[in-house]
Amino acid sequence: MKNMKSNDGSFAQTKILSILATQIRSICAVALVVVIGFSMAACDDPSKDKDKTKEEAGGSYESGFTTIEAFDKWLSKQSNNTPNTAYTVKLKVEYFMISYSRDINDVLKDNPNKYVSLDLSGSTGVMGIGLFRGCTSLTGVIYPDNADNIQGGTFNGCTNLASVTISNKVTVIYGGYTFSGCTSLMSSSLFTNT
Repeated sequence: MKNMKSNDGSFAQTKILSILATQIRSICAVALVVVIGFSMAACDDPSKDKDKTKEEAGGSYESGFTTIEAFDKWLSKQSNNTPNTAYTVKLKVEYFMISYSRDINDVLKDNPNKYVSLDLSGSTGVMGIGLFRGCTSLTGVIYPDNADNIQGGTFNGCTNLASVTISNKVTVIYGGYTFSGCTSLMSSSLFTNT
């Protein structure tokens, strides 16, 4: 540092500040590259999206949502349709709730003009009392393969429900209002063994 000394020290200070500024710019450039790299890696890659839609006539078929939250996000982006063009959606969920205050019933009721037929055969979640109560946009259900009962009020008021497919494992239907108000339900489709 002897070579950088001047009588008033301003040359040395200027040189040190110049070196520091160069180093700070280098550090910032590296940090920027790292941040951009992480940001790019965090972006969704559509080719890896397991909840992609495969379009079919009259709606779409999902390869299998694993959370109700993913189903909720997808359904909110879909166009309104009719019961005859209902989206066929496969759910492979362990829980039919997003949180303690929001479940699949809320998702369907928040989208009353987006008709859906649900394939729950791969789901392992507990089907609670009144799970689909009042869901007028529900047109069909394939009940979970592992279910051995249908809880009371499960489909109460599902006026557009046209078919329910249940496995032969279901031995009990609880409650007198399980299918009350299901005015579109055809009795021939009610107990189809899988």
